[in-house]
Amino acid sequence: MGILLGLVSFLTGVTVIIQSAVNGRLRSMTANPIFASAASFGGGLLLLFLMLFAAHWLGIYTIPAFSVLGQTRAWMYIGGLIGTALVIGSIVIPKKIGFTAYFSMLVAGQLAGSVIADAIGFLGNPVHLPGPARIIGVICLIAGAVLVQKK
Repeated sequence: MGILLGLVSFLTGVTVIIQSAVNGRLRSMTANPIFASAASFGGGLLLLFLMLFAAHWLGIYTIPAFSVLGQTRAWMYIGGLIGTALVIGSIVIPKKIGFTAYFSMLVAGQLAGSVIADAIGFLGNPVHLPGPARIIGVICLIAGAVLVQKK
């Protein structure tokens, strides 16, 4: 299962590059990165609602009741706001510095943040303390991301 999840994670990373390129092309055609981001989110939102109702109809998940939604906190909905910064960044920045330079730093930042989040059990997730190999791996990845910036 670990190998399969690793492969799916890797392939998901590849699709992020495709998404950035597609959104960047839309931005070039429309001369508007905000429109390109809105179109990207709009298409994603439509697909998510279709998946939500299909999963409910198939009995995979239930749609949360309003009483459950009323117990959530406002901060639990900021993921989309954070995603907006990510999408706009991936539309604007690669054209200026290239996909490799942009995504190497993005991945290095994600990995550094992930190690910290794991170490503190961020937002109630299980604690996974980094061992020496993980710390060395993160240092190597950050060093690689810095080297990739050189032409």
